[in-house]
Amino acid sequence: MDVTFREDASRTRSRNADDNLALLRKIALNLVRQHPAKGALKRKRYRAALNEDFLFDVIQSSFNLMH
Repeated sequence: MDVTFREDASRTRSRNADDNLALLRKIALNLVRQHPAKGALKRKRYRAALNEDFLFDVIQSSFNLMH
């Protein structure tokens, strides 16, 4: 995951901030991973970054899995 989100390049200095951001990155990666769309994880992350409709679909699909 360090390579995926380039955590080494992160400029956070507080230990709490590091832990909090790592948790958010892990949640984001799991949401994209669980989305049913076909394709590579890197491509789905890029698509979610560029397309707000796809991002909303990724978030919404995670809530649909909980019901």
